[in-house]
Amino acid sequence: MQKYVTGGEHFYLWNYQDNLITISPIPSKLSQRTIEQHWSPRTLCPFPGAERQNVLMDPAQNLFAIMYAVNKITYIYLATLDDGCVHPHAAGPALVLEFAVYEWQAKYQCYGRHIALWRQFHTRGVGTSSPMWQLQIWDWQHSTTLSSVLSSSIQTTFLTPTSFCFLGNDRLLVVADNLKLYLIKDMSETPRLLACFLLFFLLEDTGHYLPTMHGSQLRTQAQSMYTSDPEHRLLCLTSSIDKRTICLISTKIFFDIDEATAITPIPWNDWGPGHVRVVEQSVMHVSITHVSGNRVLLADEMVSKRHGYYKLRMMDFSPLAVTNRRGLGRVVKERSTVTVAVQRGPNFEWDDESKYYYSTVETALPYVEVVSDRKISSGLLQDVWMDGDRIYLLLDGPYIGGTKLEVI
Repeated sequence: MQKYVTGGEHFYLWNYQDNLITISPIPSKLSQRTIEQHWSPRTLCPFPGAERQNVLMDPAQNLFAIMYAVNKITYIYLATLDDGCVHPHAAGPALVLEFAVYEWQAKYQCYGRHIALWRQFHTRGVGTSSPMWQLQIWDWQHSTTLSSVLSSSIQTTFLTPTSFCFLGNDRLLVVADNLKLYLIKDMSETPRLLACFLLFFLLEDTGHYLPTMHGSQLRTQAQSMYTSDPEHRLLCLTSSIDKRTICLISTKIFFDIDEATAITPIPWNDWGPGHVRVVEQSVMHVSITHVSGNRVLLADEMVSKRHGYYKLRMMDFSPLAVTNRRGLGRVVKERSTVTVAVQRGPNFEWDDESKYYYSTVETALPYVEVVSDRKISSGLLQDVWMDGDRIYLLLDGPYIGGTKLEVI
């Protein structure tokens, strides 16, 4: 397993098997130059005999958070990316989880001073085993033990995955059967519900794509890199019921709210159509999706008579994209209608085909689309993502001499 992230002029790559991290420079000129993979000779293992579980890399803060299990207790070690020592801004060497469980799924994110860990696990009682999900949030710069916790049992027989993401320094969005927006300020208190946005269709097998940029400018040495505004970005959610559907949401809707709306859930028709664009995909085609700011990068897999290949397309949802496009791309303002699967209710078994019915949904978030003419072999492309105005292609194959990172 590998994890990688770009930040400024460097590419950070972590290898799980060897517990090694590589920091490689990226060419400053936007040419089609490549950087060969290289493993660093040093390791990052703060606890002898510890079992590594997951990592998080945040180049903007020089933060390398490593999840370890030691004697059935889980910690998140707070190191620096450049030398592996304890982070100088951390309140202590490691965050301590509220209680130890054996989770079947776990992931975590960082945004500024907050780190959040989400887990799905089973609680064991007398003759029972109940599925649960828990979201634990720390202010890692002020305390390693004090945390704010959200948790709930999973009541449905069909387990709906839950996801989350930060929306700025004080807001957290939890994705389940609906979208719930929370205010996070005091770690001694449970996050306060601000609003609940009802979804017209179920976002199953949910994966979200929202880079962990910060409200302040990110810098490498004295060079300014990028400024991210959480109020004007995109959230990307996916559903894999019957066919893959991509749901793109403008985060502006999560800031234009009245706190009194927490009492009454907001219906889909009151918020969805004007702030969402749903993109339907063929069952036979697979896309790699990445979001950066107001832009979405899709690598669509195509099939020809001889071989498969990917084509890149960019969708820019910035309000200024239409006026500043300078003749590039296709402007899409009209409403699009997509057929989606809607769950009838929780009292259906996971393999019951009658648990869903099909309906149409209209969305109208405007965008500009640009499609590249380049074809990339399906066997070479491992991943693709954006960082500012750059596009990164992670390629791997014997014909190119191993793993390479291409910057375009």
